[in-house]
Order: sequence, then C-alpha cells, then structure tokens
Amino acid sequence: MASHPGGRNEYRDMVRSIVDQHGWFVQKVFAGEGSEIWPQFAYTVGLTEMGHPEMLCHGLPLDTAHRLLNVLGEQVRAGTRFPANSAATTLTADNLLLFFIEVTNRSDLAVATMMYGEVEAVQLIWPDKQKRFPWNEGCSIPSDQQPLRGRLPGPRVIE
Repeated sequence: MASHPGGRNEYRDMVRSIVDQHGWFVQKVFAGEGSEIWPQFAYTVGLTEMGHPEMLCHGLPLDTAHRLLNVLGEQVRAGTRFPANSAATTLTADNLLLFFIEVTNRSDLAVATMMYGEVEAVQLIWPDKQKRFPWNEGCSIPSDQQPLRGRLPGPRVIE
C-alpha cells in the first residue's frame, strides 16, 4: 500500500470517504527503481460495492489511466458491466477497441484488499497506435509496459 503520513487507518478512512462520496477511488501505484512491483499502474477501489470487479490499467501515464478508470467507473455506476472476456468500443473519443481480462494475480491491489478482503478484478488492455494488442504480432507496446495479468479473452463486444 502507498505510504501515508497518517498511517494505514487514516489512509483507509480517506479512501472510505472518497468511495462514499464518489462511488470509487483510483489508487495509483508507482514502480520504483529496482522494484519487484509491476510497471506503474492504477486501479479502482469501490466498484466491488456496486457488484462489479475492480479495474486496473497498466502502462499508460498515471493521469491518463486515472481519467480512463473514472470514465469506466461512471459507466459502471450507470449500469454497464465490463466482465472478464469482454471488449468495449465506446469509452474513448476515437472509439478504440479495449479488452478486459480477468486478473489472476491480485496480490498488489493492497488498498482494495484492505477495504474488502479478496476482490475480483479485470485488467483493461489498450492497443498501440496501430491498434495492435500485446498478443498481436508487431505490437509496439513492450511486454513489460503492459503485462497481461490473466488469460487472453475470446471477447464479446460491449456497445
């Protein structure tokens, strides 16, 4: 979990307040030099309370990931569901195809675990500029920038 000057309980209370006010919180995880943590990523905390898996996004600039996760959170609040093994085309201004896969290793979702215990989560997978995904030949996104944290989907598209 991120270090916080007031300690774990104060951090949990701050997250609880944001979830109560907005419906979810976005936790940013910074990868440090020599860290065994995945590349930097961001994830939601609070979608569990809406009956939806938490969502995470690797490899994008953290502010971009934060905005995208907020868009997804708004969609979930409105009733849209993004289960594992699905895809969506209406979440970005340019209608990029985005995939969602089940996250099988959730050990670093410390804030979500602190709040809810074991949680379900899906990873948002985004394409490179040529609209190729990490599993496509020629994808320009390095595998260590957007590691796949679950099984590859045979997706259905959510319109």
